[in-house]
Amino acid sequence: MQGAFQPRDAPPEAQGLFRHGAAQREWGASIFWVNAETSFADTEDLIIGWQTRRDLQRRGIVEVVEHDRE
Repeated sequence: MQGAFQPRDAPPEAQGLFRHGAAQREWGASIFWVNAETSFADTEDLIIGWQTRRDLQRRGIVEVVEHDRE
């Protein structure tokens, strides 16, 4: 996420994605997001940590990026 991003700035239909309980309930998904410009950890290290389950199996990760509209 960009440095100034706040979930309240997302379109209304996307705001539930940034509330863990709502995302789990509505989409059956665990959503984690990080602001790369203010995080103390390296983004790749965070992704590896989130991807590894307690049983050391790996879960799927989907990276969502914003594209410029043409």
